[in-house]
Amino acid sequence: MIRIARSSMRALAAGLLMLVIGGVGSTRACTAIGVEGPAGVYLGRNLDWELGDGLIVVHPRDPTRGAIYLSVTMNQFGADLPLGGMNEVGLAVEELSYPPARPPEPGGRPTIDEFALIQYLLDRCATVDAALRAVDRLAVVRRWAGLHYILADRTGDAAVLEFLDGRTVVHRGADLPHRVLTNDTYARSREYLARHVGFGGDRHETDGPGSPERFVRAARMAVAWPADPADGGDGVFRILDEVRQHDTRWSIVHDLARLTIDVRVAGGPPPRRIDVAAWAGRDPTAPVVRDLMGTVAPHATDAWIAWTPAIEARLRERVAVALGTDVATAHEAAEAARRSPLPPVAVPELELLHVQNAGVEIHAGRHVVLVDALLDLTVAPGQPPRLHDHLTTDRLDDLVHGRAPFTPADAIFITHGHDDHHDAAIARRYDDRQRPQGIVHPAGMARAGLSGAVAWSRAAPTGRGAAGPVRFTSLSLRHAGDDGPEAAMPHLGFVIHLGPWNVIHLGDAGPSPANLQILDGLALPGRTILLAPSWFLTDARGLAWLETQRLADEVVLLHANRGNLDDLTGRLHDRPSRSPQIMLVTERFQRFRFSFASR
Repeated sequence: MIRIARSSMRALAAGLLMLVIGGVGSTRACTAIGVEGPAGVYLGRNLDWELGDGLIVVHPRDPTRGAIYLSVTMNQFGADLPLGGMNEVGLAVEELSYPPARPPEPGGRPTIDEFALIQYLLDRCATVDAALRAVDRLAVVRRWAGLHYILADRTGDAAVLEFLDGRTVVHRGADLPHRVLTNDTYARSREYLARHVGFGGDRHETDGPGSPERFVRAARMAVAWPADPADGGDGVFRILDEVRQHDTRWSIVHDLARLTIDVRVAGGPPPRRIDVAAWAGRDPTAPVVRDLMGTVAPHATDAWIAWTPAIEARLRERVAVALGTDVATAHEAAEAARRSPLPPVAVPELELLHVQNAGVEIHAGRHVVLVDALLDLTVAPGQPPRLHDHLTTDRLDDLVHGRAPFTPADAIFITHGHDDHHDAAIARRYDDRQRPQGIVHPAGMARAGLSGAVAWSRAAPTGRGAAGPVRFTSLSLRHAGDDGPEAAMPHLGFVIHLGPWNVIHLGDAGPSPANLQILDGLALPGRTILLAPSWFLTDARGLAWLETQRLADEVVLLHANRGNLDDLTGRLHDRPSRSPQIMLVTERFQRFRFSFASR
């Protein structure tokens, strides 16, 4: 987060005040469109108004100032006052003009202005849900412009946030059938849409520039998006082209699954792609910028440079000249709002409960996930016990019924069909009792036993999907055994995305060159926990990879048994390196807790 000097704030306040009352701002119009489907999760936006000058700003993580996440934003009025952007864990926020907006009275809550709110949410929140809860704890004070907002995250969740007649109004879920926002309230826009052919009415759409007409055209195209699943981002740009105006200055498409931002500037440099995940991997310590039009810092049109007060001063000067403002005009209320202490936003911890063998129950925020935990390794009386750690019959019943220490899961993942990872009968019992929202297993697995499960393709090295509310990336990893018969069996690894957290479960993958190449090709924002089979520790190639991989902050080894536990414990004690942290499951129902703050 960047602090702006008092004199800078005066100039900024004057420019933005004119934006509302000086006549120019009254024509400010924009369109935003969100789509979600097999081709991905996207949020696009056209900026339609007087100015095209601006900066792309990379804001580094800075926990001392409350910035938990890195973000990339589009800025015209100051580096801390974005028009929109996306953070490293896939939350995007865009504002649009709505002059009559009137937020609730502060009522003792900390205050924040309408543009600074965007940066606050990108700094601190991983999901739409977290952002809306953060807004509830704040008082958004209108300083310069009436705005409303559209938010989306990589899970596919989206919301429209408005401040109407002193009330906070949120449209989300079933109340947000069309992820479109223009420059009227969402409710009135939706009512206007319902009068049109294809949406319940008999009126035909027009190509007019007004907010209602743009809403109709964008909604109609969003319904058909995309014709080609490989055409996701370009399809969003086609929708934005359909609603562009004579004064469209730039068009932006946020790819929330792949964590990229594509920017097209009218009359400016060629289209640009900003890889937010790559910036997160670089972990910059200071803000960097690029010039959108080449008018503020021409040497920064094709290269990133360090932010400086001089660059910001030139940006403010461009804005002041375009709007005809007196840069000496003060707006002291803005300073008071900036000084108001803002509450921190808690990032949920991730908790891992070992269930049996390689099976785990994962908790993060509101979501619970089971991986390879639904199995039955009990044996008949008089038969020798299995070496694998497994549940007794009574504890299996607790798991099926969601009794302590277990919790009913939202989603279930199955890496392969071996009986020490999956049992069809137990899975059916669990499904009948708990009705999880999503179940995924590899295509071709013979013993899934679950009618509602999704058989996931292994054709590509990686694939993206959703199991109910839980997003995931599949990994086409080969079962341990290199070229033996087991290596050819249907088998997947999974990256499970839970807000700012990624949990990688490798199943029974071995440290083969092909598997390690897939893992090394991953770029994961946020915080990553790797769950690997214990033989990565006993295999020289696997141990070398664990010591040098850059995917995970912590590694938990699964699949230990009574026959090799002492050996594995000794190897962990004797390993030459202590980074990354590697932990071993050594007892039943062992819990591991991870805090984002300890990163």
